[in-house]
Amino acid sequence: MSHQKQWFNNFFGSDYLKIYSGNFDSKRTIAEVNFIIETLRLKPKSKILDLCCGQGRHSIELSIKGMNVVSQDLIQEYLDIAEEEAKAKKVNISTICSDMSTIPFESEFDAIINMFTAFGYLNSKNDDFQVLKEMYKSLKPGGKLLIDTLNREWVIINNIEREWRQDKDGTLIIEERNFDLETSRNHVSFKLVSPEGKIKEIEGHKIRLYTLTELIQMLENANFVFKKAFGYYNSSNYDKHSRRMIILAEKPLVKN
Repeated sequence: MSHQKQWFNNFFGSDYLKIYSGNFDSKRTIAEVNFIIETLRLKPKSKILDLCCGQGRHSIELSIKGMNVVSQDLIQEYLDIAEEEAKAKKVNISTICSDMSTIPFESEFDAIINMFTAFGYLNSKNDDFQVLKEMYKSLKPGGKLLIDTLNREWVIINNIEREWRQDKDGTLIIEERNFDLETSRNHVSFKLVSPEGKIKEIEGHKIRLYTLTELIQMLENANFVFKKAFGYYNSSNYDKHSRRMIILAEKPLVKN
């Protein structure tokens, strides 16, 4: 991986959890996990890698449903939250604190999931491709991969440069967006305004969004077989108006 400063070293922390807390409710998580299980045809005891697991909301729900889950994330704070939540719900997950470009397993998993636009973080396309190769290496033959990302076409059609909302504690969250057509990077920055009027500016995230064609080509170059693209967690078909682009791919039983 290139050594340029990574934006996510600064962004992920308590501010991220505050900004996106509305996306982490249990009803949504359960619906997403049901989609994961159905799409990947998982059975109890299936071994799953939740890559870039964050605070472990998918990992924990998968474990509740009988899966053996390994949760990998760069941020130890999030893994600590995941372990505490798993303990509270009396389930087990294994955690690994590591960058997504290195997955320390070989032919280990029945499936790998990468949810909530966690692909496209790294500095170059080669870095992103390295992640796909690591995923391939870590799957068993016949293992499945699910990548859930924001749909580039939807972003272009529906771009809103500025939005704001109020958190339950009264904090005003201002979100500013800029999509760079040349680099295909979606830059989202934030301002948090406390009830007392204090302003905190957050650089935010700069995620590369791939077209479906690009991602299929990258998967095939990494020896995956592309299976299907979904537009949302209800198994709807993907099109340019879909908010999500959810890719299902498979590691062949015999290498191509």
